[in-house]
Amino acid sequence: MQKAQISLDLLLALLTAIVLITSFGYVINAERQSHEQLLIRQQLASITENTANILTSTQSISDMEFSIQYKLPKIKYVDENQNNRSDYPTVRILDENKLNAGIMVKGKLIDYNAYFWVPKGIVIIPDNVYTTGILGVSKSA
Repeated sequence: MQKAQISLDLLLALLTAIVLITSFGYVINAERQSHEQLLIRQQLASITENTANILTSTQSISDMEFSIQYKLPKIKYVDENQNNRSDYPTVRILDENKLNAGIMVKGKLIDYNAYFWVPKGIVIIPDNVYTTGILGVSKSA
């Protein structure tokens, strides 16, 4: 073996090591991002299912006047600048019995749907949920 051959082998070995380390970095970064999205989706699922259960449980008191203000919990996540944030989800009623909650994180909308059943005459007011976190449900005679 000549001197130049050893240098070339060493250069190829270093180049291979750099490529492998860089690719592992990309894999770890992608895994971390998918893990963060999964945590946000789990929080959304919990909030949306609990809200749908509360809406469905109004049928047990539907024969009297009532007013409920349900304070939604905030969703905790890490933003683009790696700062911890917490925001209220945006809650919408898509159909007569379909509840959608979502939040915009790093330019992507993450949302979750849940289903509920509400008797006639009950009014659900999800207007200011994003800013106040309060979902109103009421029935008046």
